[in-house]
Amino acid sequence: MFTKEFSLEQRIAACKMCYRMIVADHRVRETEHEILDDIELLMGLRGRISREDLAIAPDLAVFDTDRSRVAVMLQLFAVAFADRQIHDDELEILRRYAHAFGLTAEKFEEIATWGRRHSVLFEQARDIINV
Repeated sequence: MFTKEFSLEQRIAACKMCYRMIVADHRVRETEHEILDDIELLMGLRGRISREDLAIAPDLAVFDTDRSRVAVMLQLFAVAFADRQIHDDELEILRRYAHAFGLTAEKFEEIATWGRRHSVLFEQARDIINV
């Protein structure tokens, strides 16, 4: 999505951050495995990052521009809302990342609103394809 310009280090960190979102509620659904597989594929990381590597904390410092920080947050909200709901633990992780990136409460809410809308549109697209 907005991560196509990411460096290899940013893609690895983003993938680790997405993994943390997926496991945050302590229930990993089959669709969430598919999401992670899709993210690895889209970021060119398939076969380049192990499940053990995903468990290592991401280096947030690699997101050195406002654009890259917002882009990864958009990706994370898309993952968090993939099941049309956001778990409290996912929200806490998102807030910690936003704080680490210096995002304002307004920017956080703007990105969250986008995430909600994105999940509805994605579900509609899935229904259209399955017709």
